[in-house]
Amino acid sequence: MSAAEAEQVLSGVTPASRPELQSLAEAIDELRSVAAEAPAPVASASLNAFFDALGSPSLSATGDATAASSSTAGAPALVGARSALRRGVRRVMEWISGLGLVSKIALGAGVLVLGAGGVGAAGALPGPVQSAFDTVISTVTGTWMTSLI
Repeated sequence: MSAAEAEQVLSGVTPASRPELQSLAEAIDELRSVAAEAPAPVASASLNAFFDALGSPSLSATGDATAASSSTAGAPALVGARSALRRGVRRVMEWISGLGLVSKIALGAGVLVLGAGGVGAAGALPGPVQSAFDTVISTVTGTWMTSLI
């Protein structure tokens, strides 16, 4: 699969030269549309307190960014944690940038599968996709459980 074909599939479009990817492109398109319709999560009070301590904008109940209004007494301890997190993220990004195209596609596909698996486990996939997911999981776990007995 070329990079252009991968981009088309991830955009929900079937590449003209790869009609066998139609169901994958349609599934990705449907996942995107369902995700766009879902309500945005609301930040908890503890998350807003964390952002306030960092001196960053917090999130209101509507999800809009608001100015930090509480004390920043805990900020010095959090600054060190934030810089360590940034170093870790930078290391991961450098590692990913060193991968070849095929490895990046495989990594992206793995992340997509894990994300879809989590959404499927939560029962939040679109109707027919959730039904197929449940069938696959039932088949795999039934076979796996049978082999253990």
